[in-house]
Amino acid sequence: MSQQLQTAVIVVLGVVIGAGLIWSHAQHHHTDDAVITAAGGHLLLYSSSHEGLAFEYPDTATTTFKHDGPEDDDWHVLSVIDKQVLAGATSTNIDSNGEGPAAIVIIGAFDQPGNMSLADWVKTSPHANFNLSPDKTLASTTVGGESALAYSYDGLYRTDAVAVAHEGGIYIFTVEWMNAADPIRTDFQNLLKTVHFIP
Repeated sequence: MSQQLQTAVIVVLGVVIGAGLIWSHAQHHHTDDAVITAAGGHLLLYSSSHEGLAFEYPDTATTTFKHDGPEDDDWHVLSVIDKQVLAGATSTNIDSNGEGPAAIVIIGAFDQPGNMSLADWVKTSPHANFNLSPDKTLASTTVGGESALAYSYDGLYRTDAVAVAHEGGIYIFTVEWMNAADPIRTDFQNLLKTVHFIP
């Protein structure tokens, strides 16, 4: 093999490997663009154009991000959890399924079938957990300027949930709690008031 041909093969392999690494990185690190800044008072601003949303949350909390679901039905789970609660989390208070201390969780964005209303999606999608709702009640509300539906369900914790459709995707905002007077429920309502969607 000539010197020029060997050099060409090495260059082509380098480009292919480099492109593969860049593609792989893009597939597994969707929150690289997430920015967390001080929002004034004791609040932080989370903003991610990839996730398509921004919101404010208490500076006593931290955010964690993961992918969930099977590869062909991947969704994103963003949790806002109190730093002290997270620091106190141990293997004794996190069950074998990874369920841990109560948190505010944002799940998004599921595809919304074009002919299905948000209410029908909430009532039929297993992701919404509406089948666990004790009263099967949906209440109209607004999140980020979009019409939304609020409901509650029982699981490992009692959960308040709000589902909102935005540009063909559905986001579910939830807060888990053990006592109706838990301050995390107020944090949740305050967070919802600050949500805005990023084009």
